[in-house]
Amino acid sequence: MENRADRYTIIVVDDEQIIRDGLQRHVDWEAQGYRLLGTCEDGAQAVAMLEEQPVDVIISDISMPFLDGLELSEVVRNRYPRTKVILLTGHDRIEYAQEAVRQHVASFLLKPITPNELREVLAATRSELDQDRKETLDRARLERQLAESMPLLRERILNRIILGQLREPGIRGALELSGMSMPGGFLVALIADRDEPAGRDRSSTDVELDLIALQNVVERTGGQPPNRLVFRDMDGRVVCITGGASFREASSEALRFAEDLNARVAAKLDSPVSIGIGRAVAGVKGIVQSYREAGFALSYRFTVGSGRIIEYDDASGAGDDLAWNPTDDEHEIIRSLGAGRIDDSTERIRRMIQDMRERELSPDHCRLILLRLVARIIDTAVDLSVEPGLVFGDSSPIDALATLKTLDRIENWLLAVFERWHEVLGSRRQQRSLRKAAEAQEYIRHRSSDPDLSVERVCSAIGVGTSYFSSIFKQHTGRTFVEYLTSLRMERAKELLRASDQLTYEIAAEVGYRDPHYFSNSFKRYCGMTPREYRNDV
Repeated sequence: MENRADRYTIIVVDDEQIIRDGLQRHVDWEAQGYRLLGTCEDGAQAVAMLEEQPVDVIISDISMPFLDGLELSEVVRNRYPRTKVILLTGHDRIEYAQEAVRQHVASFLLKPITPNELREVLAATRSELDQDRKETLDRARLERQLAESMPLLRERILNRIILGQLREPGIRGALELSGMSMPGGFLVALIADRDEPAGRDRSSTDVELDLIALQNVVERTGGQPPNRLVFRDMDGRVVCITGGASFREASSEALRFAEDLNARVAAKLDSPVSIGIGRAVAGVKGIVQSYREAGFALSYRFTVGSGRIIEYDDASGAGDDLAWNPTDDEHEIIRSLGAGRIDDSTERIRRMIQDMRERELSPDHCRLILLRLVARIIDTAVDLSVEPGLVFGDSSPIDALATLKTLDRIENWLLAVFERWHEVLGSRRQQRSLRKAAEAQEYIRHRSSDPDLSVERVCSAIGVGTSYFSSIFKQHTGRTFVEYLTSLRMERAKELLRASDQLTYEIAAEVGYRDPHYFSNSFKRYCGMTPREYRNDV
């Protein structure tokens, strides 16, 4: 009790001056854990002091003018229930003791009192005050924890309601516990979910921040009317329950709110939001069905695109041509990919997805068709010895089809897959053509002196067709076969003319020409002089 602020406050009330002075002067209040605020002559003065500041303990005589000790105790019990009262009396009348008990007096002492009796009473009263303070602090802590956890508690309760995990009596009790009420006799569930911006790598933190931003927008849309409940469902989507007095009113309110929300999202957020709306239902039990319908409606953004308001009646009435099976389209897409015709495969997948939109296929039907196409792409990659990971990137194609939320996003993803496919095949073709061109050069260099060497023999040796050979050879050497072979033969002839005494017809035969005259003409075209002139010049 060294800190003065920790001591309990106390006042003495007695109409006898000697009693007041004696208690004030001869009791070491601080040693007992108290701070004496003052003394009063009667109960009326004590009440006036209590009105100015709270007091922890009152020591009061019973017999006083104006307002006696028992009357003061009654006032304290009614107005200041935390204040403890210790009554003193010179009379041992039983009715005094009985009334003291009725007024919840802390202690009842007979005068004259000894110092030990007073110390014992003060110590016992202080223990009661300590316990009261602890209980008050504990309750304040619990109330603070409850206030802090209330949003999470409300979200859990609402999720249990929309999932049908609470019976109707339990629903009423849970709503009362959390300070909530359903917004009307007829209810509508809406589900809002952000459509991920294309081309952005988003961490889990980014996703959570986006959803918090969306929830804030939902909560602020249309002001703060009491007829809405906003929370996150188990999938992280933002759910809003609206209501009205009738089926028509609840339905109209839900659509109006969705339109307001859509406009606000466009102004406040950097990516579109899709909103699914269930039908109006009577009573809280029906909200389970309305929530399921809102989720079904939201799933149709896959087909209709992002940033839309989709009502259950529109989604449930959408056509789904179960007989449509674009096998021919799939076959042509695979053929185009295998042949490296990127423009053709791109055009075909765009047309196929547009057919899905126009036929208003369900999300599950669309995913089934696209899953089959992806499986055929993987098979084709394996057949061509292409690592599927090079084509599909780091993410699993199955996961991509399951998590991408709209056909637009899947279309863009497939187009990116086709582009990578084209790049991988193009790189493979480039490497193969380089390798074949190098094999051809090596073959020609070793057989350049053979007068019967021809394009057909080279192609046969390296295993390619003549048109393909002509294309890749010119691309990688900058020369045609004839130009390259002539260059090899002429350079070899120049070496022999410089380093030997062989005759021209002998050199012609050695470098691969049967006709010396044709050799001389070819040499002159290549070097600008005849073989004789070249030998004489060097």
